[in-house]
Formats: sequence, C-alpha cells, structure tokens
Amino acid sequence: MPEEHRASQTQIPVKLYIKTVIYHPESTEPEKYELIVFGQYQRTATASYLRYQEVLEAGTVNTTVKIAHNDREMMILRNGAIKMRMVFRPNTPVSGTYHAPHGYMEIVTEAKSFAHEHNNNTNEGTIKLKYDLSMQETLAGTYNLEIKYKEERK
Repeated sequence: MPEEHRASQTQIPVKLYIKTVIYHPESTEPEKYELIVFGQYQRTATASYLRYQEVLEAGTVNTTVKIAHNDREMMILRNGAIKMRMVFRPNTPVSGTYHAPHGYMEIVTEAKSFAHEHNNNTNEGTIKLKYDLSMQETLAGTYNLEIKYKEERK
C-alpha cells in the first residue's frame, strides 16, 4: 500500500452522474435510480478510485469505487449510515457484507461484465458494471450500474 500512495496523484474534483437499473426476479418492471453528486477521482499505479458522498434518510454514506488497472477486479465500499463491501470479478461469485440500520446480511455478487474508460486529457470517464446480487442465498436482482464522471473545473 505505501508504494501506491507514492504513485498517487492529486485527487481531481469531479461531477458524477450515477444510474442504476435493477431487474428483480419477481417483477416485470425494472427499478431505476439516478443520482448526481460531486466527488473526487484519483489514479494510482495499480488502481483508479472514485469517492463521493450520498445523503440518505438513514444518514450520510461515503462511497469508494475502486477499479484495478488489470480489469480483473472492481470494488464498491460504503461507510456511514450503511456499510457495505462488494467485490466484483468477471463471472466469479464473491462474498461481501451489508450492514444497515436493520441488521447485517451476507451478500454474494457475480459480475457479468464491467468496463472502465478514462480520458487523461479531459479527466472524464465511464464505469459500467452489470452484476447479479444475492442476499441470504437468494437472487435479489440483476444490477446495471453506470457512472459517468467529468472533472469539475472552477
């Protein structure tokens, strides 16, 4: 980890547009969420990071999205009112955790696909992730997550 810190650049302020579409097994209509927030983008020798805050009814949640440069792993960490750790590896079920005000649950994610594109000249990019999420060994849904970000210049 110390090596990663030496290679890190300054955090770049970005505006994020986050869209999530969830296909539940028992429903014909997908659930859709859209969010616009401000955060930071940072690139190190081994990974890229997006960090942002969400204000929910339960309280504030700090979210970090980490994308390994080898395109073999992606991680979403949430801390605050909700604590969650989800790891994504292509076509591989991975255990994670979800802590909410109502309790703790084990979750399993299986990435169907993910991609990250970043333009170093404009400091903008896109993250696309499609995954299955299971809670307590039951499929909760298939999630399509798209995050678009762009440097917020003053």
